Amino acid sequence: MEVNQVLTRLLTVERLRVFSDSVLLVAITILAYNLTPPSLINGKLSGIETQSFLDNVYGLISSFFVISFFWLLYTKILDYVSEIDDIVVVISLIFFILVLLIPVFTLSQFQYKNLQSVLSLAMLQIVNGFSLLLLWTYLIKHRRKLMTAETGREVEVLSTDNNRYMYSRLALIPCIYLITIAIALLVSIQIASIFPVTIVPAVVLLAKAFGSKKKRKENAN
Repeated sequence: MEVNQVLTRLLTVERLRVFSDSVLLVAITILAYNLTPPSLINGKLSGIETQSFLDNVYGLISSFFVISFFWLLYTKILDYVSEIDDIVVVISLIFFILVLLIPVFTLSQFQYKNLQSVLSLAMLQIVNGFSLLLLWTYLIKHRRKLMTAETGREVEVLSTDNNRYMYSRLALIPCIYLITIAIALLVSIQIASIFPVTIVPAVVLLAKAFGSKKKRKENAN
């Protein structure tokens, strides 16, 4: 049964791509807005405000990497999409809303520095990650309708290896934040707060592993 195409009358793949760019810019603007330089008291920087400033800087850098990775994943997903339906639009809009909440939850984590704030941010990121996994799985299930270039729009060809690589990347953030939760509960809240930065080397290593595997297959052929 066809899904009632209400939202897709207003949105296309390209408009979703532009919208995702706007969400990224807004999220980063919110991050930068939270940066307040420490004040001078009798010619000296306030120790408490300086520490808060440094925490916010770290939070900005950490959230910037995560938000950027989410944006890269989402736009990469759209590279394989020729058409969208209402389900794709709804999942995308929910994902955009959750991304805009990242700066708020990040700031809370570094202001309160307690278990609840760390777990709240981790759960938000896990839900974000699973929303993209849900979107990709839905697209794969309806690939004949949504991922073939019948409309004349140029799209990337999805191979089995690319599909596996995409799933690996999509699972990366949920896995990292599940480990973060375990660290917060069993080891230290401080370590759990900085652990998500490992997403940067994790992405690099995953890309290198996929590249090496691809080269081996090409050489074998």
